[in-house]
Amino acid sequence: MSILTLAQDAVNRAGLQSISSVTTATVDLSRQVKAFLELEGMEARDSHPWPELQKPFQVTLVDSQATYALPVDFNSMIHETMWNQDQDWPVIGPLTPQEYRMRVEGITVEPVYERYRIRGFDNTTGELIIWPFPDADDAGQVIIFDYYTTNWLRPPNRWVTATVYAASAYVYYGQNIYQTTAGGTSGATAPTHQAGSVSDGGVTWTFVKYEKIQGDTDVPVIDERSLSLGLEWRLRQAKDLQWETVYKDAKLRLLERAQAKTGAKTISFCSYAEPLLLSTANIPDTDYGG
Repeated sequence: MSILTLAQDAVNRAGLQSISSVTTATVDLSRQVKAFLELEGMEARDSHPWPELQKPFQVTLVDSQATYALPVDFNSMIHETMWNQDQDWPVIGPLTPQEYRMRVEGITVEPVYERYRIRGFDNTTGELIIWPFPDADDAGQVIIFDYYTTNWLRPPNRWVTATVYAASAYVYYGQNIYQTTAGGTSGATAPTHQAGSVSDGGVTWTFVKYEKIQGDTDVPVIDERSLSLGLEWRLRQAKDLQWETVYKDAKLRLLERAQAKTGAKTISFCSYAEPLLLSTANIPDTDYGG
């Protein structure tokens, strides 16, 4: 279902004047629908751990470099997913500002496991800090973690090779979204990067976040009926119509769909649920191997 169809359904249920566009119309209702739908999409995105919004990201450690840019569509970290792939051990965190400053400036023994901190995050300039600061022995090691993307919707077109794209066109490939500045005919190498701009052999694509509606044919990534009900109650409230019942239905639907997609872990009554191999449970920070 497209964003426009979703919006039209909500408008019709509310008994309001029909709309023909969310993004190009100049009538007040269309502008209000767009604003409310973007608000509903971002609130729904942030209120539940949608599996559709979970993505991996990795950084390669560089000698004497402590900070690494987060992806521009970074919304929040998924706890306890950060690992050093080369060492097969977890990266612990996040450190609080106090813990980080104490470890950097205080008298401390460097641990076996790296720690991390996220700082300066405002959807554009967030950075990941690794401590102890990487040195020459750490250079080239890969840190990987999972995060929630800001992108609760996506453009309608998937990247395809040998296709003509206009300037400023958006595409998606996998869970990533890209935009081209100049346009052209796409090459043979699909874009997979999560930072900056890379050519596919014919078109240069910039990795972008996508949380604002760009076109009527945009497609929601999370449950579309939840978004439609959320838009409906907001419109009803703004027009002084009965909205409480729709509000309850929207919140219940949102919770049910998010839980259905997420699933739940089986709880074991044993003393342990699975074998612990290499983890913080059996390797100390210092004096290991002695």
